[in-house]
Amino acid sequence: MRILLPLKRSVAAMVGGQTLIVAAIFSWLSACAAGSSWASPVTGTLTNFDVVNDTGRPTHGFEIELEGVRHEDISFTFGDPHSRYGDPEVIDVSGATPRTVVRYRRWDGSAWVSTPVAGEAVRPRGHDCFRNGPIGNYATSGCEHFGLSTALEPTQVVYRWLVAVSPGDFNSLFEPVALTASLPVPAWRVQPPPIEGGGGVAVRAEVEPPEEEREGQYGEPQWVKVFKVTSEEKLEPQDLVRLLLGAPDSVVPGETEIETEWKLIQSKPGLAEGDEEDADVREEVLPAGRRSVIRRYEFYRYTGPRDPENNEALPCVADDQAVPANAPVNGCSDLGDFIGAQNVAIDVGLSALDEPLPEGVQGANYGPVEVFYGGSPPYEIRILSGALPRGVSLETTSGILRGKPESAGEFEFTLEATDSTGERLMARFRLSVRGELLPTPTPSPTVVVEPTASPTPTEGSPRCVGDCSGDGAVTVDEIVTLVNIALGLSGATSCPLGIPGDTEVDITIIIRAVASALNGCPT
Repeated sequence: MRILLPLKRSVAAMVGGQTLIVAAIFSWLSACAAGSSWASPVTGTLTNFDVVNDTGRPTHGFEIELEGVRHEDISFTFGDPHSRYGDPEVIDVSGATPRTVVRYRRWDGSAWVSTPVAGEAVRPRGHDCFRNGPIGNYATSGCEHFGLSTALEPTQVVYRWLVAVSPGDFNSLFEPVALTASLPVPAWRVQPPPIEGGGGVAVRAEVEPPEEEREGQYGEPQWVKVFKVTSEEKLEPQDLVRLLLGAPDSVVPGETEIETEWKLIQSKPGLAEGDEEDADVREEVLPAGRRSVIRRYEFYRYTGPRDPENNEALPCVADDQAVPANAPVNGCSDLGDFIGAQNVAIDVGLSALDEPLPEGVQGANYGPVEVFYGGSPPYEIRILSGALPRGVSLETTSGILRGKPESAGEFEFTLEATDSTGERLMARFRLSVRGELLPTPTPSPTVVVEPTASPTPTEGSPRCVGDCSGDGAVTVDEIVTLVNIALGLSGATSCPLGIPGDTEVDITIIIRAVASALNGCPT
């Protein structure tokens, strides 16, 4: 099976016109349109591709299996009147993990509609194979176009041609053509980074290698190459639908770079995750104004040697180094055939922090905390209801809270933000401020009578760590004093008798003090 996808012209130029195969998945994060009331980030994926029937026999349908997705998560499918198969069935599959199958097939009254075998001259470009499409001879071309959008990202996508055992029987059984395309699905995470100016976002993209269920074995290795485009362009869901339908002007401008030359991904035995699993993990901060990232992941077979005991790849091509154009060279044959590609785009619209605000302390510095991010700064932010704690201010162009709360309590407030494009978002926040730090007790003179049999402690080495007053016991107030010293809110002289000489107060000292409070000081 050959599955061909469209790609932005800037990216296509980087790969030298090479035929691009398998699925294109686009995803975005965006707030609701300007003028709406309450909004929260929405995640979605859009898959669009041409499929060439090179199975050697007529096929009678096609299906896309999505792991981690239910039918209600699918918001759009490509079908009538563009496809010979019409609109697909969307079927939930029972099991421990949610799965949905999008199945294309159609009975014409006398037989199951079929896709003929494609000829060698068929060279679709990803948006060609539908009625009145650029392929021109769609009915006899042997290729099809499919697509869908979902409300969340699937954890795995599998594609299959379907063949009717008895094409002229409405009750015929269908059998899938042997699995030929199954690729890792990139996962995204977006959050506000600690940027002083506000507005920027931190984006994490991760491609995990195929898992291996056999105990003690490494999974199937694959080479991956990554291209990237970042842009100030705002991608709306309708823009992605235009990409699906092949609109000629649906191109996001931007410079294409090779982000990863070559990376070998392979799952390890056990519970390793992320970098420890030899996944491809990328974390970056997009400055304010850069709101979209488009990545193309190309996957290639690994053909090099493996450990016969556990299947671990033993490559002769190092990660992130160019492979010679005439590889294999000097017996190195690690890099095999092109398997397929995933195109993933994310657009970070105007978003609000969806985690609880950090707790404040009366009289202590608070922030900076970025409550709005993404979109196209600068913002215009106003308070719709409620009030901030006195002493805490909101920077209305950056969405950053900072200051020094003057009173304790629970403060709820509603903010509305509008970015420079007119995108608007409202969000409700709660800020908890606790009372002032407990005052450090003033040590009072105490006479300590020690048994004559006990050794005299050396200077600077207290008998009981945390016993600031030297009264032979550690109290809660004294532990609070140590915490304040560790945080830099009080000096070491606040606990003159309970800290070993020339020692900084850290978690180890505090743990020793807590142990003395619970168990009593040594005698």
